[in-house]
Amino acid sequence: MTDYPHVYTGIYIEKDDGEGRMELPCSRFPYGELHVTVPEKFEHGEVELTVIWDGPETLEALLLASNALAYMDNTINNITIPYMPYSRQDRVVHKGEAFSIQTFGSLLKGIHVNHDIVTFDLHSVACQQCLPESIRNVQLSSQRLFDWQDNYDFFVFPDKGAVSRYSDIVDDERYLAYNKTRDEHGSIDLELDSSRSTIHNKLSNIPNPRILVVDDLCDGGGTFVELRHQLSYIIDPEQVDLYVTHMRTMSKDIWHNYAKVMSSNSFLHDDSKPLTATIEWSEYNVS
Repeated sequence: MTDYPHVYTGIYIEKDDGEGRMELPCSRFPYGELHVTVPEKFEHGEVELTVIWDGPETLEALLLASNALAYMDNTINNITIPYMPYSRQDRVVHKGEAFSIQTFGSLLKGIHVNHDIVTFDLHSVACQQCLPESIRNVQLSSQRLFDWQDNYDFFVFPDKGAVSRYSDIVDDERYLAYNKTRDEHGSIDLELDSSRSTIHNKLSNIPNPRILVVDDLCDGGGTFVELRHQLSYIIDPEQVDLYVTHMRTMSKDIWHNYAKVMSSNSFLHDDSKPLTATIEWSEYNVS
């Protein structure tokens, strides 16, 4: 049989008892199609899958793997998808756009799972409504915010979505909120929520406050750079930390604007530190 080159797709498989965790073998046929091969040791049993999103081929590999497992008389107990792809496209904003999370959700519904599909910090309620009923959303950023309340004096929520997720966790007198808009070219505009102006003034008069900016995800980082610029008028940069659950890349602009940046390993590619349902988080100290 012809040996085709290995392709990384971000799919990991293990037995239900945690034994034998490994990256799912996958190669590519000459015309570009993926070729998934589930090892025989997983035949006739129950398995767990972990899906680390690495682009559209991850979805293709997941669908092929679920089919291969079914033909091996296997059942999938749980699937862990730390970052739920297409969750940013949770509505149709402009004519001609796709309702992407709805499409992705319909594909997930075609995979039989005995128990849960576990994910972390779904972007919105609309996402949850488009996904299978077996979805279990672990609100990791909310847990971190609750745990770290004594570590910070004030918290900053960069948009209405963050306000809806976190405002019930911290005292009303301890957070700033912003309204975010984008123009047709994608440029970001942040404006302080007028209901928070009293808190803003209070913050500017407190010496050396510790501040944490919190949100669920960061792609390019433009929102957090602009937010830090807005805060620079009242707060020293050495006093502001950032936490987001999902951070695809860490830009230099992020490093230069925050004292400490914290994120989970939801996009981890290092198999020596495997993802589990108890997702890890890491601190990146800015030098």
